[in-house]
Amino acid sequence: MKAMSGSGTAPEETPEQKAKWKAFRQFVRQQTSGVVDKTFTIPGYIKQLTGDPENPDMPRINVPKEGSGFKPRPVLDAVVVSTDPRFPGLEWKKAVGFSFFDGKKRGGGTSPNKGGMYGVHLAVTGNPPSQALIDGRGEFDPTDDYCGADKPVMLRLIFKGQVEEDSQYYGRRGNLAVFPDGFEPHPDKMAAAWGDDDEEDEGFPTTPEPSAKIVDAKSSASTIDDLDEKEPWDE
Repeated sequence: MKAMSGSGTAPEETPEQKAKWKAFRQFVRQQTSGVVDKTFTIPGYIKQLTGDPENPDMPRINVPKEGSGFKPRPVLDAVVVSTDPRFPGLEWKKAVGFSFFDGKKRGGGTSPNKGGMYGVHLAVTGNPPSQALIDGRGEFDPTDDYCGADKPVMLRLIFKGQVEEDSQYYGRRGNLAVFPDGFEPHPDKMAAAWGDDDEEDEGFPTTPEPSAKIVDAKSSASTIDDLDEKEPWDE
């Protein structure tokens, strides 16, 4: 049993949990080839989305602001859950910026940086948020609108390497440093948006099963093989 920094002693993983993390570990190896900062997606949903943006003591994250520098923005705390049949129920936590910003700059042009809630809304509904939400005037209920197994999304995860043997986190969660990187619409939602007219879709490739989609990372040549001398993947 390992002590977790600032949180006392973490509960021991059950054999079932260990088996799921082992399956996930094998999956990560296949999808990333061990390259740090590579991302991939798995099917899942948002289990919880909590926080009070009006509370001045609420946690903040620094987001780039137009021009230069950063602007502190309140965040909502998300708990996301995997529904992949090979490792269902695995959970991660993610801070989601409380903003529906769509990237459009006041002086024209578009920023690649969009608000955290913009990504959540797009992934859950398959459509961009309303202009009222983007402008900060719209109302929404985080739980009713975005949470639950009946609102499937693709969870984009990023691989940051393996946990070293001397780490306080060693021995849990497959010894993987994998974190949520964002959300994408589930293929079923995109198919519904395009309609289901088979005649019109004739000749188009079929949608693959939502098991994994690899996105090339922007950096790092470090590989799992470099880190794997003490702990083989297949053990």
